[in-house]
Amino acid sequence: MIARVFVIAAAALAAAAPARAAAPRFAATCHPAAAVLRELAAGRAEVTTLLPAGASPHTYEPQPSDIKNVAGAKALFYVSPLLDGWATRIGAAKTIDMIHLVPPALRLRNLEEEEGPGDDPHFWTDPLVVKATLGPLAEELAKLDPPGAAAYRANAVRFAARLDALDREMAAILAPVRGRALLLFHPSLQHLAKRYGLPIAGVVEPSPGKEPTPRYLQKVLRIVKEKQVRAVFGEPQLPRRAVDVVAEAAGIKSGLVDPMGGVPGRTTYEELMLWNARALAEALR
Repeated sequence: MIARVFVIAAAALAAAAPARAAAPRFAATCHPAAAVLRELAAGRAEVTTLLPAGASPHTYEPQPSDIKNVAGAKALFYVSPLLDGWATRIGAAKTIDMIHLVPPALRLRNLEEEEGPGDDPHFWTDPLVVKATLGPLAEELAKLDPPGAAAYRANAVRFAARLDALDREMAAILAPVRGRALLLFHPSLQHLAKRYGLPIAGVVEPSPGKEPTPRYLQKVLRIVKEKQVRAVFGEPQLPRRAVDVVAEAAGIKSGLVDPMGGVPGRTTYEELMLWNARALAEALR
Protein backbone atom coordinates (compact mmCIF):
# COMPACT_ATOMS: atom_id res chain seq x y z
CA MET A 1 0.00 0.00 0.00
CA ILE A 2 2.81 2.39 0.92
CA ALA A 3 4.63 1.54 -2.31
CA ARG A 4 1.48 2.26 -4.29
CA VAL A 5 1.04 5.67 -2.63
CA PHE A 6 4.67 6.47 -3.36
CA VAL A 7 4.29 5.63 -7.06
CA ILE A 8 1.13 7.73 -7.33
CA ALA A 9 2.79 10.67 -5.58
CA ALA A 10 5.88 10.45 -7.81
CA ALA A 11 3.73 10.41 -10.93
CA ALA A 12 1.80 13.44 -9.72
CA LEU A 13 5.00 15.36 -9.03
CA ALA A 14 6.38 14.48 -12.46
CA ALA A 15 3.20 15.70 -14.13
CA ALA A 16 3.25 18.94 -12.17
CA ALA A 17 6.95 19.68 -12.83
CA PRO A 18 7.60 22.09 -15.71
CA ALA A 19 8.96 20.44 -18.88
CA ARG A 20 12.71 20.80 -19.25
CA ALA A 21 13.46 23.45 -21.86
CA ALA A 22 15.09 22.18 -25.02
CA ALA A 23 18.71 23.23 -25.54
CA PRO A 24 19.09 26.30 -27.75
CA ARG A 25 20.21 25.47 -31.27
CA PHE A 26 22.36 27.30 -33.77
CA ALA A 27 23.26 26.34 -37.33
CA ALA A 28 26.45 26.93 -39.29
CA THR A 29 27.08 26.59 -42.99
CA CYS A 30 30.45 24.81 -42.90
CA HIS A 31 32.49 22.67 -40.56
CA PRO A 32 35.13 25.24 -39.48
CA ALA A 33 32.44 27.73 -38.47
CA ALA A 34 30.54 25.00 -36.62
CA ALA A 35 33.71 23.74 -34.91
CA VAL A 36 34.40 27.17 -33.42
CA LEU A 37 30.76 27.69 -32.44
CA ARG A 38 30.66 24.31 -30.69
CA GLU A 39 33.55 25.34 -28.47
CA LEU A 40 31.59 28.41 -27.33
CA ALA A 41 28.30 26.54 -27.04
CA ALA A 42 29.68 23.54 -25.11
CA GLY A 43 27.34 22.50 -22.29
CA ARG A 44 24.71 25.02 -23.30
CA ALA A 45 23.57 24.79 -26.94
CA GLU A 46 23.61 22.53 -29.98
CA VAL A 47 25.23 23.42 -33.30
CA THR A 48 24.26 21.79 -36.60
CA THR A 49 26.22 21.96 -39.87
CA LEU A 50 24.68 22.30 -43.32
CA LEU A 51 27.59 21.59 -45.67
CA PRO A 52 28.27 17.86 -46.12
CA ALA A 53 31.83 16.65 -45.61
CA GLY A 54 33.75 16.79 -48.88
CA ALA A 55 31.67 19.61 -50.36
CA SER A 56 33.06 23.06 -51.20
CA PRO A 57 31.22 26.10 -49.81
CA HIS A 58 32.23 27.99 -52.97
CA THR A 59 30.18 25.75 -55.25
CA TYR A 60 27.51 24.36 -52.90
CA GLU A 61 23.84 24.76 -53.82
CA PRO A 62 21.41 24.78 -50.86
CA GLN A 63 19.15 21.74 -50.58
CA PRO A 64 15.55 21.47 -49.33
CA SER A 65 16.94 19.62 -46.31
CA ASP A 66 18.86 22.77 -45.33
CA ILE A 67 15.58 24.59 -44.73
CA LYS A 68 14.58 21.83 -42.32
CA ASN A 69 17.98 21.93 -40.61
CA VAL A 70 17.76 25.66 -39.83
CA ALA A 71 14.13 25.49 -38.70
CA GLY A 72 14.05 26.25 -35.00
CA ALA A 73 17.65 27.47 -34.93
CA LYS A 74 18.10 30.85 -33.31
CA ALA A 75 20.48 31.87 -36.10
CA LEU A 76 22.42 30.57 -39.08
CA PHE A 77 26.08 31.55 -38.98
CA TYR A 78 27.92 31.81 -42.28
CA VAL A 79 31.44 32.99 -43.01
CA SER A 80 31.24 35.62 -45.74
CA PRO A 81 29.32 36.64 -48.86
CA LEU A 82 32.49 35.68 -50.77
CA LEU A 83 32.44 32.08 -49.49
CA ASP A 84 28.97 30.90 -48.49
CA GLY A 85 26.64 33.78 -49.25
CA TRP A 86 24.04 31.21 -50.33
CA ALA A 87 23.18 31.04 -46.62
CA THR A 88 21.08 34.18 -46.97
CA ARG A 89 18.70 32.38 -49.35
CA ILE A 90 17.73 29.58 -46.96
CA GLY A 91 15.27 31.60 -44.88
CA ALA A 92 16.75 31.23 -41.39
CA ALA A 93 15.28 33.24 -38.54
CA LYS A 94 18.51 35.26 -38.51
CA THR A 95 21.73 35.06 -40.52
CA ILE A 96 25.07 36.29 -39.18
CA ASP A 97 28.25 36.55 -41.27
CA MET A 98 31.29 35.84 -39.15
CA ILE A 99 33.84 37.81 -41.19
CA HIS A 100 32.44 41.05 -39.76
CA LEU A 101 33.16 39.79 -36.24
CA VAL A 102 36.88 39.52 -37.08
CA PRO A 103 38.74 42.65 -35.90
CA PRO A 104 39.35 44.80 -39.02
CA ALA A 105 43.10 45.01 -38.40
CA LEU A 106 43.35 41.21 -38.72
CA ARG A 107 41.47 40.82 -42.00
CA LEU A 108 43.37 40.13 -45.22
CA ARG A 109 42.51 41.13 -48.77
CA ASN A 110 40.68 38.52 -50.82
CA LEU A 111 42.98 37.04 -53.49
CA GLU A 112 40.40 35.21 -55.61
CA GLU A 113 40.15 37.25 -58.78
CA GLU A 114 36.52 36.91 -59.80
CA GLU A 115 35.00 36.89 -56.32
CA GLY A 116 35.36 40.65 -56.14
CA PRO A 117 36.96 42.94 -53.56
CA GLY A 118 36.59 42.17 -49.90
CA ASP A 119 38.17 40.31 -47.03
CA ASP A 120 39.64 36.82 -47.37
CA PRO A 121 36.92 34.65 -45.80
CA HIS A 122 39.26 31.88 -44.55
CA PHE A 123 40.07 33.67 -41.29
CA TRP A 124 39.82 30.45 -39.24
CA THR A 125 43.14 29.14 -40.61
CA ASP A 126 44.97 31.39 -38.13
CA PRO A 127 44.22 30.34 -34.53
CA LEU A 128 45.13 33.76 -33.17
CA VAL A 129 42.65 35.46 -35.51
CA VAL A 130 40.03 33.01 -34.23
CA LYS A 131 41.06 33.91 -30.67
CA ALA A 132 40.55 37.62 -31.39
CA THR A 133 37.08 36.83 -32.79
CA LEU A 134 35.85 34.81 -29.80
CA GLY A 135 34.74 37.82 -27.76
CA PRO A 136 32.48 39.32 -30.45
CA LEU A 137 31.17 35.86 -31.34
CA ALA A 138 30.35 35.03 -27.71
CA GLU A 139 28.46 38.33 -27.44
CA GLU A 140 26.42 37.46 -30.55
CA LEU A 141 25.46 34.15 -28.94
CA ALA A 142 24.64 35.94 -25.69
CA LYS A 143 22.27 38.29 -27.52
CA LEU A 144 20.54 35.36 -29.17
CA ASP A 145 20.33 33.37 -25.92
CA PRO A 146 20.61 35.74 -22.93
CA PRO A 147 20.27 33.01 -20.24
CA GLY A 148 23.37 31.34 -21.68
CA ALA A 149 25.51 34.48 -21.77
CA ALA A 150 27.75 33.47 -18.87
CA ALA A 151 28.39 30.04 -20.40
CA TYR A 152 29.35 31.47 -23.78
CA ARG A 153 31.74 33.98 -22.23
CA ALA A 154 33.35 31.40 -19.95
CA ASN A 155 33.78 28.98 -22.86
CA ALA A 156 35.42 31.76 -24.88
CA VAL A 157 38.02 32.29 -22.15
CA ARG A 158 38.79 28.56 -21.96
CA PHE A 159 39.01 28.15 -25.72
CA ALA A 160 41.27 31.20 -26.02
CA ALA A 161 43.85 29.54 -23.75
CA ARG A 162 43.78 26.41 -25.91
CA LEU A 163 44.22 28.51 -29.04
CA ASP A 164 47.40 30.02 -27.57
CA ALA A 165 48.71 26.50 -27.01
CA LEU A 166 47.66 25.48 -30.53
CA ASP A 167 49.49 28.46 -32.01
CA ARG A 168 52.70 27.47 -30.20
CA GLU A 169 52.40 23.88 -31.41
CA MET A 170 51.78 24.91 -35.02
CA ALA A 171 54.68 27.38 -34.91
CA ALA A 172 57.00 24.60 -33.73
CA ILE A 173 55.81 22.22 -36.48
CA LEU A 174 56.26 24.82 -39.22
CA ALA A 175 59.48 26.44 -37.96
CA PRO A 176 61.75 24.13 -40.04
CA VAL A 177 60.05 25.22 -43.30
CA ARG A 178 59.52 28.90 -42.48
CA GLY A 179 60.21 31.10 -45.49
CA ARG A 180 59.51 28.40 -48.10
CA ALA A 181 57.04 29.43 -50.76
CA LEU A 182 53.60 27.82 -51.13
CA LEU A 183 51.72 27.10 -54.32
CA LEU A 184 48.07 26.53 -53.40
CA PHE A 185 45.10 25.34 -55.41
CA HIS A 186 43.28 28.45 -54.20
CA PRO A 187 44.21 30.92 -51.44
CA SER A 188 42.39 29.17 -48.61
CA LEU A 189 45.42 29.24 -46.26
CA GLN A 190 46.41 32.88 -46.62
CA HIS A 191 45.88 33.60 -42.92
CA LEU A 192 47.86 30.53 -41.87
CA ALA A 193 50.65 31.34 -44.32
CA LYS A 194 51.03 34.88 -43.02
CA ARG A 195 51.05 33.80 -39.37
CA TYR A 196 53.78 31.18 -39.82
CA GLY A 197 55.99 32.83 -42.42
CA LEU A 198 55.10 30.82 -45.52
CA PRO A 199 54.93 33.17 -48.54
CA ILE A 200 52.24 32.32 -51.10
CA ALA A 201 53.94 32.20 -54.51
CA GLY A 202 50.67 31.80 -56.39
CA VAL A 203 47.47 29.81 -56.85
CA VAL A 204 46.58 27.17 -59.42
CA GLU A 205 42.90 28.12 -59.68
CA PRO A 206 42.41 31.90 -59.65
CA SER A 207 38.62 31.63 -59.33
CA PRO A 208 36.76 28.93 -57.38
CA GLY A 209 35.04 26.35 -59.54
CA LYS A 210 36.74 27.43 -62.80
CA GLU A 211 39.47 25.41 -64.47
CA PRO A 212 42.66 27.40 -65.13
CA THR A 213 43.45 28.04 -68.79
CA PRO A 214 46.62 26.60 -70.43
CA ARG A 215 47.99 30.14 -70.60
CA TYR A 216 47.44 30.64 -66.89
CA LEU A 217 49.10 27.31 -66.09
CA GLN A 218 52.17 28.40 -68.04
CA LYS A 219 52.31 31.47 -65.81
CA VAL A 220 52.10 29.21 -62.75
CA LEU A 221 55.01 27.09 -64.01
CA ARG A 222 57.14 30.22 -64.41
CA ILE A 223 56.31 31.19 -60.83
CA VAL A 224 57.37 27.74 -59.59
CA LYS A 225 60.79 28.22 -61.16
CA GLU A 226 61.26 31.85 -60.09
CA LYS A 227 60.14 31.30 -56.47
CA GLN A 228 61.82 27.90 -56.09
CA VAL A 229 58.54 26.32 -55.04
CA ARG A 230 58.93 22.80 -53.63
CA ALA A 231 55.31 21.63 -53.53
CA VAL A 232 51.85 22.40 -54.84
CA PHE A 233 48.85 21.71 -52.62
CA GLY A 234 45.41 20.49 -53.61
CA GLU A 235 42.29 20.25 -51.44
CA PRO A 236 39.95 17.27 -50.93
CA GLN A 237 36.86 19.37 -51.74
CA LEU A 238 38.12 20.44 -55.17
CA PRO A 239 39.33 18.63 -58.33
CA ARG A 240 43.02 17.67 -58.33
CA ARG A 241 43.66 17.49 -62.07
CA ALA A 242 45.28 20.92 -62.45
CA VAL A 243 47.40 20.36 -59.32
CA ASP A 244 48.70 17.08 -60.69
CA VAL A 245 49.46 18.69 -64.06
CA VAL A 246 51.52 21.42 -62.39
CA ALA A 247 53.34 18.98 -60.12
CA GLU A 248 54.29 16.72 -63.01
CA ALA A 249 55.27 19.52 -65.40
CA ALA A 250 57.35 21.33 -62.77
CA GLY A 251 58.84 18.22 -61.19
CA ILE A 252 57.71 19.20 -57.68
CA LYS A 253 55.83 17.39 -54.92
CA SER A 254 52.05 17.31 -54.76
CA GLY A 255 50.60 17.75 -51.27
CA LEU A 256 47.15 18.01 -49.75
CA VAL A 257 45.72 20.58 -47.34
CA ASP A 258 42.18 20.69 -45.99
CA PRO A 259 40.65 24.07 -45.10
CA MET A 260 37.23 22.56 -44.32
CA GLY A 261 37.66 19.31 -42.34
CA GLY A 262 34.63 17.55 -40.93
CA VAL A 263 36.04 14.05 -41.54
CA PRO A 264 37.58 11.56 -39.08
CA GLY A 265 40.84 12.92 -37.71
CA ARG A 266 39.85 16.47 -38.63
CA THR A 267 36.64 16.96 -36.67
CA THR A 268 37.66 19.41 -33.94
CA TYR A 269 39.18 22.78 -34.75
CA GLU A 270 42.51 21.78 -33.22
CA GLU A 271 42.66 18.48 -35.13
CA LEU A 272 42.03 20.28 -38.41
CA MET A 273 44.69 22.92 -37.89
CA LEU A 274 47.36 20.50 -36.68
CA TRP A 275 46.64 18.20 -39.63
CA ASN A 276 47.27 21.09 -42.02
CA ALA A 277 50.43 22.20 -40.24
CA ARG A 278 51.88 18.69 -40.45
CA ALA A 279 50.85 18.30 -44.10
CA LEU A 280 52.60 21.56 -45.02
CA ALA A 281 55.73 20.77 -43.03
CA GLU A 282 56.07 17.31 -44.58
CA ALA A 283 55.66 18.44 -48.18
CA LEU A 284 57.87 21.52 -47.87
CA ARG A 285 60.88 19.75 -46.35
